[in-house]
Amino acid sequence: MKFQISLNIPSYNGKLVHQIIAEHRAESIVEFCQILNDEKFIILEEFYKEKETPNSFATYYSVGYVCINTDWVGKVKEFTV
Repeated sequence: MKFQISLNIPSYNGKLVHQIIAEHRAESIVEFCQILNDEKFIILEEFYKEKETPNSFATYYSVGYVCINTDWVGKVKEFTV
């Protein structure tokens, strides 16, 4: 399942909050929340957004796996496009 995750750490471009789109084996946001509470670190497959052109839908491509510290997660929502 894909999630939009807000991390309470600065982003590369200097914003105070870093957001990632990532996929995890969890089958619901409730299950993902439980995993975040149980684990110190989790591994996710991260996705970046393709550059959009006029009249096109956003598409995303995998950039590999990332390990995040769950202490820095501020907000999570199911990602649907």
